[in-house]
Amino acid sequence: MRYFSRLPPGGRAAGSWQRVTDLNNVGNWILGAAAAALGTAGLFVSAKSGHGVGYYGGIAIFLFCSGFVLNLIKTSFDHK
Repeated sequence: MRYFSRLPPGGRAAGSWQRVTDLNNVGNWILGAAAAALGTAGLFVSAKSGHGVGYYGGIAIFLFCSGFVLNLIKTSFDHK
């Protein structure tokens, strides 16, 4: 997908469409949303269980998903 604008970087009106940005990493957005939902679910599991394996497992899932989402953001911004 591409977003287009009629104004070039100089700000003067142009007769043709100018390319502004490309959305090449839509898959990273989808994976990030799924990981955020899974991390939120992990927090709910840890809050509900209170102690034991459920608590530490939920915290571990949340931390893993948070790191995964941050890595996807880094990958998306570094990708050219």
